[in-house]
Amino acid sequence: MYARLRASLSRGIDPLGLVLFRVLLGLLFAFSALRFVLKGWVRPTYVEPSFHFRYSGFEWIPTPDLWLLYVLFGGMVLGGLGIALGALYRLSTGLWLVCFLWVELLDKSTYLNHYYLMTLLGVLALVLPLHRSGSLDVRLGLVERWDRAPRWMLWLLRFQIAVVYFFAGFAKLNADWLLRGEPMWTWLRGLDGVPLVSSLIAAQATAIAMSWAGALYDLTIPLWLSLQRTRTLAFLTVVLFHVMTWMIFPIGVFPWLMIISATLFFAPGWPRRLRFFRWHKLPQAPLADTSRLGGPMLAFVGLWCLLQVAIPLRFLAYPGEVNWNERGFRFSWRVMLIEKTGFIEYRVVDPSKDRSWLVSPRNELSPLQYKMLSTQPDMMEDYGRHLASRYADQGLSVQIYADSWVSWNGRPARPALDRNRDLANSASLGSWFDPAL
Repeated sequence: MYARLRASLSRGIDPLGLVLFRVLLGLLFAFSALRFVLKGWVRPTYVEPSFHFRYSGFEWIPTPDLWLLYVLFGGMVLGGLGIALGALYRLSTGLWLVCFLWVELLDKSTYLNHYYLMTLLGVLALVLPLHRSGSLDVRLGLVERWDRAPRWMLWLLRFQIAVVYFFAGFAKLNADWLLRGEPMWTWLRGLDGVPLVSSLIAAQATAIAMSWAGALYDLTIPLWLSLQRTRTLAFLTVVLFHVMTWMIFPIGVFPWLMIISATLFFAPGWPRRLRFFRWHKLPQAPLADTSRLGGPMLAFVGLWCLLQVAIPLRFLAYPGEVNWNERGFRFSWRVMLIEKTGFIEYRVVDPSKDRSWLVSPRNELSPLQYKMLSTQPDMMEDYGRHLASRYADQGLSVQIYADSWVSWNGRPARPALDRNRDLANSASLGSWFDPAL
């Protein structure tokens, strides 16, 4: 059975669907970087703040000067275009990935689910030979042309997108989403005053119905996209759903990324139904042996699939409610699942002089950084350590306490951290996750 499965996954398929996905993905990569620059977000996001919230283990990454940041974004644009064209494909993909990761790892307050998905797709694009058909590298004779692509490449990409949808739906199977209609009800109430719209949809029953529909959509849409009978209607639903969310919420290029990714579930040669591609005949040449799923590539695919399932489930190893303490929340496809607002300031105590004073993070952080800090306990600790280090550089041995209040999914605000826990004491860190609701 195992041998038959490997043989089936290595069987040749029409490569045109994968080619078009690569082209659209590369163009989206380039557009996303260019959009960030043209919106004027580079300086206020990465240069003006004097402190950045680093990911654990990546504190060593240097913060570039403004000119180098623009070079990195330029590298993303060039790399994205190179991916789309299949021009120096490996180099272009590596360039995009290095530039993108350098920027994204500078500050976890900028974390977005679609940036994480773009990173994963970038890694897969680097590993998979998506440039063996329909590329400048083939036209220039830099790589051998594959007239048919191995099936396993398509299924690996499908698996990656299905994982996103499944865990996004799985995370919605909770009382807030299904019984209270939160945070959907909070968002709909924000439409109060909009003519016609507010009176039609700003009701809890509507919010609950929309929440159930959203959970069912995430959990089942890969299946409907995969079945020939339901594929057209399912894709129209994908387009409608993501365009509507793009119009209502400021979620960047995420809707377009998911619309592009939905085409992976079509028949491999689906673009041939479009008039533009009808001229391109599909040769029936056999696949080269190098395309078979075996050896190091088989190990990579197995490990990759295991990690894509394990990482979103890591929250089960932590105490408390993940939607409150957010431990294990990032990188887990918990998409648009909570609505939080918060306030935080720090109390600095100098025991040697028996004095204390308040510090507001607003004075040092960007509005985005403060918004993320005010609701995420791990970032509250990060900033507390930063304050302790800053005062230590001034020769002061101080204690740092956080006064934080967070409202979650319409609940009354309550402290996110124990206000009597000294954040300057490393022994007290990492135990702030409150399981009480």
